[in-house]
Amino acid sequence: MDELKIVLEREIGAAAGQAGTIEPWHSFWHHRPELNFPPKTIRELADYQGGKHLALACTQTELSAAAQKKLLNSWCEYLPQLQQVEFLWLQSRVPQQLFDAACAMPKLKGLYIKWGGMTSAAAISAAGQLTYLHLGSTPSLQPLDVLSELTQLRWLELENIRASHDLSFLTPLTALRGLSLTGDSNSLKTLKLNSIAPLLSLKQLQWLQLQTVDIEDQSLELIAMLPALKQLLLSNTFPMAEIALLAGRRPDIHCDLFQPCSEVVSWTKCKKCQNATMVMLTGKGTPWLCTSCDWARISRHQDEFRRIVQNAAL
Repeated sequence: MDELKIVLEREIGAAAGQAGTIEPWHSFWHHRPELNFPPKTIRELADYQGGKHLALACTQTELSAAAQKKLLNSWCEYLPQLQQVEFLWLQSRVPQQLFDAACAMPKLKGLYIKWGGMTSAAAISAAGQLTYLHLGSTPSLQPLDVLSELTQLRWLELENIRASHDLSFLTPLTALRGLSLTGDSNSLKTLKLNSIAPLLSLKQLQWLQLQTVDIEDQSLELIAMLPALKQLLLSNTFPMAEIALLAGRRPDIHCDLFQPCSEVVSWTKCKKCQNATMVMLTGKGTPWLCTSCDWARISRHQDEFRRIVQNAAL
């Protein structure tokens, strides 16, 4: 994505052309060691040598309980005083105290939380410059209505947060270019979305990920109404007809599932012929089939998928 490369060059400090290859599926938070993004993770205050990037892991250490508490308290006191840091990665479990301290950082533009134990998101309203946000697995975090105040957000990623079943908080976030909504990918526990109708306000959205999620009505129709969307990442948990309809209506969107089946994979073999000739059919509940043993079934599936695509494009 050209815009993502421009953002990296502007926000992260990369020289023109230094941002490297931007693949369509890359998020803003994609690991980019050549850009010091993120930098080396540190634990102690003395290890911070300045700069606008800080990656921190100050919990889940081998320290005694007293020493751990002292370390956490010292960072919670120090973070709001940091005037240089614009991008912060919290790479170990984030308790409420640490989350609140991070949100109080005066120049914070980007916050990445790997996973957390927070229950209140209220402190994020103080992060007035926050533009890029990743909230990793934090099931009990609420309320998400407070995110509606961050109208400058351009990239938002929410993982395994139960309160995100109601997406109404997205409606004011019209500056968003990238959005990721996922369930618990480790346990494959899906996030149940009441409706994706709030996405319709995101007229500038270019990148959308819906992984390990279910939509109450199972419909992807509204995604076709996102005018700027270029990249869509879907888990194979939606009805085949819905995926094919969307592929027909929006052939300009790049999505791996806009094909009736995957390429042949090398990591599994057919139980019948023992050859590595398996493909995944597109669509919820469809089986993995062998291109040698099951070609007739694959062919029927391909024909039906393509028929729906063609009819949708008329």
